[in-house]
Amino acid sequence: MAKSMVEKFDKYWSHFNGILAIAAILDPRNKMDCVTHYFGKLYGDDAYIEMTRIRKTLDNLVHEFQKKPEVVNEQPPLKRGFNELGDEDDFARSKRQKVRSTLLRSEINQYLESETMPEDNEFNVLKWWSRDQNYPTLIRISKDILVIPISSVASESAFSMGEK
Repeated sequence: MAKSMVEKFDKYWSHFNGILAIAAILDPRNKMDCVTHYFGKLYGDDAYIEMTRIRKTLDNLVHEFQKKPEVVNEQPPLKRGFNELGDEDDFARSKRQKVRSTLLRSEINQYLESETMPEDNEFNVLKWWSRDQNYPTLIRISKDILVIPISSVASESAFSMGEK
């Protein structure tokens, strides 16, 4: 039974530590420092592998948010680069995706390379992200990730051997 519980815990932790790590990265007082520190303690020599996985997850998340249109500021497409049917031609689409990919990388890198905020007990992460920033995609992600309510589940339910 203990072996089964450990397997369930490991499976649970492997799915959720990525989101928790991204939440820590989105705290401008921590960024990658917190994740690097604790992954070093948790994973030892494999910390670099886990850090790479988290960075890839963050990049993929930003890419997904880049693809989702922002409801508030949606703009009509430009006419240049569209064929006679109104469809975007291949070159225009490729060019737009390249620009978006460059913006994506530069937004993440700009955020991660900027100075961390000083430690302060009064600091409000959500308020910081609500300010006008140079990170529009990361702002949208922070609104989704940092406002996830914390819930608790009795350990008997989380690691129950019964079918649910």
